[in-house]
Amino acid sequence: INKNPMDPLKGNIKFQKRFASLNLSNATSVFEFEIDNSNCTKESLEVEAEEIRTTIASIIGIAEIERVQVLQMTCQGNSKIVARTQIKTNLDNRMLKKEERNKFSNSASLFYQLSSTLKENHNQGRTLQNDAKHERIYGVRSMFLVPDVHDNKKFKNSPKQDAEQVSLLKWGS
Repeated sequence: INKNPMDPLKGNIKFQKRFASLNLSNATSVFEFEIDNSNCTKESLEVEAEEIRTTIASIIGIAEIERVQVLQMTCQGNSKIVARTQIKTNLDNRMLKKEERNKFSNSASLFYQLSSTLKENHNQGRTLQNDAKHERIYGVRSMFLVPDVHDNKKFKNSPKQDAEQVSLLKWGS
């Protein structure tokens, strides 16, 4: 097929897909949080990390600020901060009250809630004000899920699959 040589002793190459059935209640969401209209210097980045955590927690309505962590921060130009951020899983999954469901939401749904709230504010011409001096424009992008330890074990390749992958890599190169 497509003029690719085949090993006559093994026959056709078979491709198998294995779709992950991730437990989203234990997954962590990692994404980029952007702040426009900000004075961005190396000194300001140290101060902004805690403010980013509290801003995200207040937008998505969770009380546990420790679930939001800033992994890395950079400046793009002098007016834009980009922070690699994660929303960790809730370690206490008990549902105490129906009114507090948002508090116990998984990190993926909290990310989508954050994203939709920011888009809604942007589409309606509203911005979230940090202080009276200037308005900041917030945005999110590049989200991916980090599965928990149990999901990593469940979908890990067997040693036989790893050996076959290495041999195919050598054979193909």
